[in-house]
Amino acid sequence: MAEDLDALLDSYQAGTLHGIAAAAGIDVAQKGRSPSKATMIARLRVELFSESRVQEAWRALDGQERQILNRLLLHGGEANTRGLKRELLRVGLVVPTPGRASRDSAYVSYAHGYIGHPKRERSRVFEDVMARLTQCGIVFSRAPRPSWSGNPYNLDFHPGVSVLVPEAVRRFLPKPEPIPPALAGWEPGRVEVGAPDLLLRDLYLYWDSTRRSEATLIRSGHVGKRWLRAINDVLLVPDTSLEAAGREDETARLFLLRQLLEGLGLVASEEGALRPAGDPLAIPSFWGLSPLEQRAACLRLWPQVLDHLEIGDRETSLPDVQGGKRALLIALAGVPVGVWLTPEELQDRAAGAHGGSLLYGRDDGLHSDLYGSDDGARIEKENEAELDFLVGCLRGFLLEIGLVELAYDEHQMRGFRLSRDAPALLSQAPTEPLAATQDPRSDVGASVIVQPNFQVLAIGPVSLDVLARLDLCAERQRADRAAFEYHLSRESVYGAQQLGMSAAEVGRFLREISVSELPQNVSRSLAEWGAHHERIVFRDGVSLVHAADAALLEKLAQDAQVRRLGLRALTPEVALLRRDHQGQFLSALLKQGLLPAVSTLGPESADNSVLVADDGTIRAVHAVPSLYLRDRLARFAEQTGERQWRLTPRSVGRGGGSKGKVLRLLDELTVLQRGDLPDGLAEKIKVWGGYYGTAAVETLTLIEFSDQETLDELLQRPELRGDLIPFGPGKGKRALAVIAEGRRAQVEKALERLGVRIRDAMSR
Repeated sequence: MAEDLDALLDSYQAGTLHGIAAAAGIDVAQKGRSPSKATMIARLRVELFSESRVQEAWRALDGQERQILNRLLLHGGEANTRGLKRELLRVGLVVPTPGRASRDSAYVSYAHGYIGHPKRERSRVFEDVMARLTQCGIVFSRAPRPSWSGNPYNLDFHPGVSVLVPEAVRRFLPKPEPIPPALAGWEPGRVEVGAPDLLLRDLYLYWDSTRRSEATLIRSGHVGKRWLRAINDVLLVPDTSLEAAGREDETARLFLLRQLLEGLGLVASEEGALRPAGDPLAIPSFWGLSPLEQRAACLRLWPQVLDHLEIGDRETSLPDVQGGKRALLIALAGVPVGVWLTPEELQDRAAGAHGGSLLYGRDDGLHSDLYGSDDGARIEKENEAELDFLVGCLRGFLLEIGLVELAYDEHQMRGFRLSRDAPALLSQAPTEPLAATQDPRSDVGASVIVQPNFQVLAIGPVSLDVLARLDLCAERQRADRAAFEYHLSRESVYGAQQLGMSAAEVGRFLREISVSELPQNVSRSLAEWGAHHERIVFRDGVSLVHAADAALLEKLAQDAQVRRLGLRALTPEVALLRRDHQGQFLSALLKQGLLPAVSTLGPESADNSVLVADDGTIRAVHAVPSLYLRDRLARFAEQTGERQWRLTPRSVGRGGGSKGKVLRLLDELTVLQRGDLPDGLAEKIKVWGGYYGTAAVETLTLIEFSDQETLDELLQRPELRGDLIPFGPGKGKRALAVIAEGRRAQVEKALERLGVRIRDAMSR
């Protein structure tokens, strides 16, 4: 669509338009007096954009200016000024903007910094080159947004927030010449490819871990370290950053996997735990998708994933990481498959898709942004941070998901190229995962074998949907990239039945996925296990009578009224009472002068039912302690009699082990006790239960530096990395570090080479 030339010209100051007209040889004089802005716009619109005038202006450009114009045309004729400037600086077509201008320049505003002007005819400063291209009527600018006062801002020759070649000019210019990639014709010494199958399987193993045992969340909402270690132990590619991490969001791979699972709707944080979303027997449709669809779904979520490892510790303005990731994917979608590119070339493409800066947002067009005196230093600093970010993305998730392949020249990464699957991964697929339609056995090279020894082997790229169902009915014994190994047993099939999957359904599933007939002994055993399990029946809504001794229960059974209520002995002291007859049975007991203790349905019925002595002896209030009371006391006390228990160091240690567990034990004992606990007992329980935890004594070599900034810089030096370990809270406190054991002499020598004077005493 052609630009509105009147509006484009009207965005410039009248003096600037007069300069453009003069350079083009267009007479805008009006009977000996200065022409009005409207008159100049009308004349320029007619004469400035003619074919002869445009081609004459193009022929007058030097080689450098033509190359710059060619790059702008390759951007479609319009580019963000900041992004184009960075690209031209990288390839050496322009030079950095001076930080401070000399006082003899008539075209410098000391309030705002360097201002480009066409009279600097030999200058290679970006702003001056753009000013010359504007003066000759080829390149124009978009005006900044209005100032805070609401008044529109009129442009001069200095470039605005974006620069463009209007369609009225482009149509008369030569077609832009493609720029060959920097690595054209180059062959890498080594190519690194990703392993997306490992990522998908680890994603499944993390989900299955929460299905087997929900992970407890700490107060911050993160998964606790103990659970992270348990999950890490089952991953095919363990997270090596776990031990050094203080909390979950400081890990690399574990935090990534959790965020992907939550974004895909496979797990959810509920009531202080991370657990699978939905019914555990209902396998989510995501696991039945093809691996390519699963990878594409993960890639769509990636911009929302928080990853502090993708950005270094550079102190720049707050980066737009999510926007940068989206711009990176947009840029990658325009890269031809199989072509090696440098990270810098991708940075230029991505920055153009994100308003000229990959991480630091779009230029808002404010005057101070355009003319800031520290613009060159700021761009260089942001450029380095963005390149680090981009390389981190290429080496990290984008490689792991199989979107890119990396090229190395010895140990240095030189470039990347898109993988064969990249076009499909980057296509605009549906946001919600599609329902699975493929046969579970259709995966190329995948097979499931059920052997007579009850071993089940899932070899090759078996669908994760199949693995999820195998994990319901069989015990997983081994998992690696090549195969998952399971064992069928009575216990594993019973576990499936507990979830609602019958033994017959287990058999049908195994026949469906197996590449051969199910062994006869396996089929027969499945049928037998199913029959045995179905003989076990649980009934609820019944009343249980527990007498103090067998003689009392026998005496009750002889009573005529009690016999009519259907009392049936199960053991000498325990009997079953027919449903809905509890009230009549209580009346019969009262007639005989017996006052029963009635336990309601639920563990809370045992509250206020014990007396605890100061020596840890626990005695039940009622003659017959309830089953609920026995169960609750068994967790932290040893039974010493029919109605008596005792707290011992061993029993409390079994129920304690940490500060939180001891506090929960004391709360439980307080609820069970009728009255207050004896004085001093709580302290004994804290000692026995490990309330105060553990401590370690170690001799350290501490070194203190003048300030935290110096220490942070030294920690990054290769000769000191690993030998200096930060000690203490860091910024705002003393700059302390620990010297690794046995490395003091080496550290002192390295510091001496850096000019650090070392004293024997630390400051107080």
